[in-house]
Amino acid sequence: MDWKTVRGHLDDSEMATLQEFAQGKIYLEIGSGVGRSAIGVSDVAERVVAVDTFSPHENWQDQLDTFTTLYDFIKNVEGRKNINFFVGYSKDVVPMLKDNFFDVIFIDANHLSEMVCIDIMVALPKLKNNGIMAFHDWGWNTPQNKGVSHAVYQFFHKVERGGNSIAYVYKNDEYLISSIII
Repeated sequence: MDWKTVRGHLDDSEMATLQEFAQGKIYLEIGSGVGRSAIGVSDVAERVVAVDTFSPHENWQDQLDTFTTLYDFIKNVEGRKNINFFVGYSKDVVPMLKDNFFDVIFIDANHLSEMVCIDIMVALPKLKNNGIMAFHDWGWNTPQNKGVSHAVYQFFHKVERGGNSIAYVYKNDEYLISSIII
């Protein structure tokens, strides 16, 4: 299956950015939906690990229900031997993964600031030093919640931009706020 035929909200420029980061790398994504990003990245990555609840939420109204979303994900990634996935919340699943293992981590799950903070906290120890952590929907904000960008700036003081709404950081002293313990 071609990633462009899978429903989702990642455009060509965003996929190009992720594929550039993931070329020959070990990649973790938190928030997979029905697999659009996992499939596109699996074309170039050594290994893709996807974590998602596969549950409907307010951020993606076309996720019909958990069964349909999980079923579609499994169907869409069928035959891609370099994709592994875990069903559950990042706060429960990601801590079980190996520390300092992933070259790239892509966060595209719940976009509420407090939820993005949780994703960053559990994922940061899993990222290799000088690895890339990328975020989708950089401009997603609501009046009640400052969203993705607000969360990212609580951990990183330097943020780069790529693709349409992709932002990314490196896990190193130049990017991290010094009070973060990794």
